Amino acid sequence: MTPDAPTVGADKEKIVPHSPRTSTRERLRSRVIVASVAALATAAAGLLAAAPASAATTTLAPTSLTTTAGAIGSGQTVSALAVKDHTGTQDVWDKYVEFTGAYAGYRTYTVPSSVAPSSVTGIQVSANYRGPAPAQQTWTWSLYNWSTSSWTSVGTNAGAPSWGSWKTLTFASPTAASAFVNSSGSVRVQLKAGNSSDAANLDWESLTVTSSGGSTPTPTPTPTPSTGVTLPPANGGFSYQLGGAYTPESGVSVVSRDRLVAPAGSSFYNICYVNLLQTQPDQAGQSTTNPGYGTTQWWKNNHPDLLLRDGSGNLVIDAGWNEAIFDVRTATKRAQLLEIQKPWFDACKASGYQAIEPDNLDVFLRSKNYLTFARTRDYLKLVIPYVHSIGLAIGQKNTAEAGQGYGGIGKTFVDTVSPAQGFDFAIAEECAAYWECASYTSVYGPLVFEIEYTDNNPNRVHNGTTKTSFQAICADDGASRGIILRDRDVVPAGTAGYSYQSC
Repeated sequence: MTPDAPTVGADKEKIVPHSPRTSTRERLRSRVIVASVAALATAAAGLLAAAPASAATTTLAPTSLTTTAGAIGSGQTVSALAVKDHTGTQDVWDKYVEFTGAYAGYRTYTVPSSVAPSSVTGIQVSANYRGPAPAQQTWTWSLYNWSTSSWTSVGTNAGAPSWGSWKTLTFASPTAASAFVNSSGSVRVQLKAGNSSDAANLDWESLTVTSSGGSTPTPTPTPTPSTGVTLPPANGGFSYQLGGAYTPESGVSVVSRDRLVAPAGSSFYNICYVNLLQTQPDQAGQSTTNPGYGTTQWWKNNHPDLLLRDGSGNLVIDAGWNEAIFDVRTATKRAQLLEIQKPWFDACKASGYQAIEPDNLDVFLRSKNYLTFARTRDYLKLVIPYVHSIGLAIGQKNTAEAGQGYGGIGKTFVDTVSPAQGFDFAIAEECAAYWECASYTSVYGPLVFEIEYTDNNPNRVHNGTTKTSFQAICADDGASRGIILRDRDVVPAGTAGYSYQSC
């Protein structure tokens, strides 16, 4: 993410404004809304349905794949559905499953033994889909009702463009969700084609089970800071200013700004944004021999070995922002990169910031498979202790998936020995819109700062009343964490397009 305005001086990074990185996954970076307003409203009702106050959630990967009609691609197995690793129009054969012919079949999920089947109050199915649009071939997801021995439809490929980019689809179960879990904890999710005219691909499928009563929820943690670190105020009013600095809104106590911009002042808790795992983009007209500090060309001139390259020696670029990706595959390169970035953190501290917001923690998803989550995590294991050592807190920016993110381990993955060490709080973009907030609050409690966006705020019925999705989120969770609604470009107040609401 680039900051908001150019900074002059030979030792300063020359920068170009652009919208905030809408992160963690491709769907949050540059999503095009292709469904109708009615379809969005229907989907949102399921996506944003509030879990009971005492609910616990568990996200599962499928354990087996059973085909009853048609066929799947040769050499493709259920394990390919455990990881969401395709974006755009990527096509890595062994990382997805192709369903062909007049296909019908189901994936089996197993609910943990700690969750009593009778306690299940909600089931959400999520899938990363690429294939025909419904006009060519309708693909239907269904849950097996063990009480009636029948399939119950929960959604289709509606909203997916015909063989466009991979599309995340999410479906909520109807009421009486416990009927879809048998006595041994099995849940079956069927995928079925409406005709034999085409095929469809699934890169990932997961099941999120919400339960209450029959299981013991993850208790809300009591936030405890690392030694010498000041945590942000719980439930603090939040101002997200990555598109440009301005006087914070009324009621705000926490402000996030780019590292090259001065903090908001001593009366606020100030978070310093750092583009941690990618370069700044090159600028039109810049000198090849004397480029702006931190741009791709600067790194090529000064530290070419720290830029990730493909098998042909070409730079691996995040095409969405034209930023080169850092190579953190070896311990030596990770140590070298940290030495370059330490002064960035030091400058944040010296200018009056209390915390760091590191972006692009999900860069491995855009690395053409040259990086893994494990290697980026290894780099954070170096960054976090250093940031803590200079008296700054550090937040988890998105990337909440279990296994391919920091879900459940964010506070302890650096060092689990008491006192544990990891991220201190979280900044989560659109976690409510994608039913992910529990992945943050179960770890950080009220120290979650959530940004929802105005271009993904349809109306829905909430407790019998039509509200915007943001209003419904506020009604359910506004007292539990800092939640705001912003324009997608997070432009400064007084600028055309500026929009801000808080719960």
